[in-house]
Amino acid sequence: MRRPLGVILIAVYYFFTAGYTLISSTLARVGAVELDPVQRAVLGGVTLADYLFVVLAACLILSAAISLLWLHRVAFPLFCAALALTASVTIWNIVTRHWLSATGGGSVMGAAVGWTIMLAVCLYTARLRAQGILK
Repeated sequence: MRRPLGVILIAVYYFFTAGYTLISSTLARVGAVELDPVQRAVLGGVTLADYLFVVLAACLILSAAISLLWLHRVAFPLFCAALALTASVTIWNIVTRHWLSATGGGSVMGAAVGWTIMLAVCLYTARLRAQGILK
């Protein structure tokens, strides 16, 4: 079966975004990149658990994208789990760590756009699964 174009576009998008997240988070964590004062302030409060949540979310997203590219049914619950994890962690950081005041409203808008895209991907994969395209 030929892969739908949407499947390929979603996989490529998440390979780049999750890959960038993993690389940039790791480089910032080990001090390999120069950070401005605001970034240093935000990252100063990042714990190992926070970093592990970022890595887990990126790995979930990459697993979901690979599963979608292979047209596997498990792509749907993986994308849903990634959406739930990223939304939960971000909301937790807003409520408990004053993340909003440290990063500004633009970061929340960016997160909301990312969640909207992932929600659309969840709905798309659910439709592909219901149509029998995902096996």
